[in-house]
Amino acid sequence: MTIEGLEQLKRHEGFRGKPYKCPAGKWTVGYGHNLENDGLTEEDILNVVVSKETAHNMLVRDVLEAEKYLKGIFPRWQYFSPRRQDALANIMFNVGIGTFKQFRTVINGINKEDWNYVAERLEVYKWYRDVKLRAKEIVSMIRDG
Repeated sequence: MTIEGLEQLKRHEGFRGKPYKCPAGKWTVGYGHNLENDGLTEEDILNVVVSKETAHNMLVRDVLEAEKYLKGIFPRWQYFSPRRQDALANIMFNVGIGTFKQFRTVINGINKEDWNYVAERLEVYKWYRDVKLRAKEIVSMIRDG
């Protein structure tokens, strides 16, 4: 992910130094880091406090995991424009692997590099309605490259 993409993701997620439940009901901290993936008990989660620096480092690790998955399902990933890579990593970070796998028509469109089709399909998903301005910005990046 580019520096610009990382800053955009930070803006989209917002920073919280103490745990909170995200809209999906997961314990989260920092810039959208899912604490439930860390193997902590709820008691431990409630005692977590992170600085912006720690949250940044957590975000970088999470983004690297998202990109690793994306590189695995898109053989031509390296040929996608940096803006499209950022947009796809942002979506992946936002929805998680399980939900992203359900975006079958989008995945097929990405593999065909039919970016207008991908943008159109994303606009009909619940994700698009749920995250509104974030989704519009991301879809524009996908469409325009």
